[in-house]
Amino acid sequence: APSSRAFYPYLDITHDRAVATLEALGKLIDKTAQSASWDAAAFDQIFTRVTASKRMPTEPDSAAYLRSLCQRDGRTELRACYPNDICNILTSIGRYENRPPRMNRADLERATALYFAKG
Repeated sequence: APSSRAFYPYLDITHDRAVATLEALGKLIDKTAQSASWDAAAFDQIFTRVTASKRMPTEPDSAAYLRSLCQRDGRTELRACYPNDICNILTSIGRYENRPPRMNRADLERATALYFAKG
């Protein structure tokens, strides 16, 4: 690795330490964004991006239905992590049942019940 003085002349850290610090900061920012509460439009955009990236087949009202399920039983916040986490559960259900994952109302009910289960 290059000398820390070559890239960071005012800092007394090594290149590897600087990279590790920046990676940790990036993870913290991502975690903070994931745990923040989002409005319906932003949640739907996140939902669309996640389902597209995972190639998860959806129904026309899947985003709105997931929103309603996430806000049941006294929950009031929509978190950015919900679409990804629910897609992961749906993928696991499909794998367990030896079928492709799908996002219909019945499977969304099942996945959110598992996700928000009180233990």
